[in-house]
Amino acid sequence: RLAALDDRLAGHSSGATDAASLGSDASTADEGVDGLALNTAIDTMLLLRQVAAAERDSSYEPIVMPQRIGRYEIVREAGRGAFAYVLEARDEILRRRVALKVARPEALVSVPFRRRFVREAELAARLIHPHIVAIHEVGEEAGLVFIASEYCAGGDLAEWLERHPGPMPPRQAAELVRTLATAVAHAHANGVVHRDIKPANVLLVPPPGPPGEVSRGDDVPINEMVAKVGDFGLGKVSADSSHENFTQLTRTGSRLGTPAWMAPEQIDRSFGEVGPATDVHALGLLLDRLLTGRCLFGGRTEAEIFRAVLLEDPAPADRVAQRVPRDLAAVCLKCLAKRPADRYRSATEFAADLSRFLNDKPTLARPLSAASRVARFLTRRPLFSLLAAAAVAGLLVAGWATRERRRDAEKNAAIKLESDRLEAATELRRGFEAWQTGNATAAVDHLSRCSAMDPGLAGAVAGRWLLARLHGEHDMLLAPANPLPPRPDLYCVACSRDGRVVAAGGGDGRLFIRRLDADGGATGPPLVIEAHDEINDVAISPDGLRVASAGEDGRLRLWNLADGSLAREAYQSPGQGAGPLFAAAFSPSGSMLACGGGHQRLCLIPMDADGTPRDLEPFAEAIAAGSLRADSDIESLQFLDDDKIAVASGGMAAVLDVASGDVRMFPGHEGT
Repeated sequence: RLAALDDRLAGHSSGATDAASLGSDASTADEGVDGLALNTAIDTMLLLRQVAAAERDSSYEPIVMPQRIGRYEIVREAGRGAFAYVLEARDEILRRRVALKVARPEALVSVPFRRRFVREAELAARLIHPHIVAIHEVGEEAGLVFIASEYCAGGDLAEWLERHPGPMPPRQAAELVRTLATAVAHAHANGVVHRDIKPANVLLVPPPGPPGEVSRGDDVPINEMVAKVGDFGLGKVSADSSHENFTQLTRTGSRLGTPAWMAPEQIDRSFGEVGPATDVHALGLLLDRLLTGRCLFGGRTEAEIFRAVLLEDPAPADRVAQRVPRDLAAVCLKCLAKRPADRYRSATEFAADLSRFLNDKPTLARPLSAASRVARFLTRRPLFSLLAAAAVAGLLVAGWATRERRRDAEKNAAIKLESDRLEAATELRRGFEAWQTGNATAAVDHLSRCSAMDPGLAGAVAGRWLLARLHGEHDMLLAPANPLPPRPDLYCVACSRDGRVVAAGGGDGRLFIRRLDADGGATGPPLVIEAHDEINDVAISPDGLRVASAGEDGRLRLWNLADGSLAREAYQSPGQGAGPLFAAAFSPSGSMLACGGGHQRLCLIPMDADGTPRDLEPFAEAIAAGSLRADSDIESLQFLDDDKIAVASGGMAAVLDVASGDVRMFPGHEGT
């Protein structure tokens, strides 16, 4: 039956053949039984003929048309489609050029197409606007159904873009689309949605030429031509339109339009209903094409185009073409939002925003923030959104668990530190108790443990006081496996912060350095240094590299713990009969060394080579006031921190500010 229908539509079959091939269908159609099936078969054949026409070469022979149709004299063929021809004609009565759109005879067999063809004129005829192609007449002559409309000699915008493929100046593009938006807004106000706005449906009218000459517009700048919206063949009457007598042909859910110029809701109604925002989307595509020279969804298969329309976010126009202003790119991008609710509410609002741009005023549309783009991306991809949310939740949980573990570790470290401090204080107390009972060995053992647990406490005033009081009772610690008689009297001892090195000195001026193992036992014989005539005090630097010795000869010397070599002559008491040095101490950071002794002098010695020693007399005022005897010596000193040092002399103790030299006496420590 399709073959017979094809022959009949082409006009090649005889009536007998028609009757034989279609007789059963015709009879049943008259009875109203198989009429729908016959119409469906005809529509199918028309679709096949449309596809065949699209695949033919452009050199396809011209159609044979009469020299006139009614009162219209045919001038030339202006264009053709699958279902209609467009002819340039001359109205002999009104003496004007018109465009005749003539339906192909075979297409008129389809009742829906015949109604749609007439409906195009019906819709456009009701829209009177300077930028909508005017309809003059709908008629039928000798079996040819035609629409006579305003003739646009400049062709359509698609042809102009083929001749000028590059981007258009931004302001010129904005002005052109604003003009079309006002026309579309007029259609919307009259209840008509175009649904197929594209360059081929934008007609151009050049300015009038000399009398008697028809301007074709080939060489006329586009800004001098008038742009008009035409071809309302796919137009739809809005649901809220008051034009109840309009013929509504499109079924709900049908997919009509040109794929590359369609809005997402024309493909998938889950995005929203087809309405005025659909035309706003098409105007946005047109504006993007003019600004960038690209066709966003062109050059692909129909399936790929539909996927891109639904899922791909176009790059902003100002990223594609650098000359595009940021505000205009934002206006364009707002039109291209996937959901109608995110676009301009109407073509009127769109045209107004373009007017703001053209008048150098801020536009309502603003560039999308990164957060907005991500939100739109996730909204269109619920599965991806779910996976991303799960990943983020996993990262948050992992981060929370890591933070909790770190907090637990810090808490445990703080508890251990506090426990070590308490244990160190206990060891120091036991050292005092052992010293009071005369058990020097136990006292040294407790002090070593205290130093390993809390070096600061072991090096504080109490620990240093205990070490200074042990004196020669420590000789057993420094004695070699085979003692060499006679044993010297030891006056002072010092431990490194890690408790692995002990230094001691005494009456014979020799400095003994012994290294200990983890249990406090000697690892070998001591290192013996001939340091002074007599050693009154020793101190080990915080880094454990050097030991200072204060001698009866008034000298302070620095020795290398590694090999016992002299590192530096740190200090010499000034003047004739220089007094001895009784005390020495390093600052906690190791940046300064202090010593004191006879004549109430306290010397602060910077450890850097360029530093200059400073001599201070912290008890000068106390001696002048009679609170302290003039022959009192500085017997002990200890840094509280890098800025303060505690000093003891006679029956008085004081705290000295290293930077300013200010002295503060301890209440209750004056001698009686």
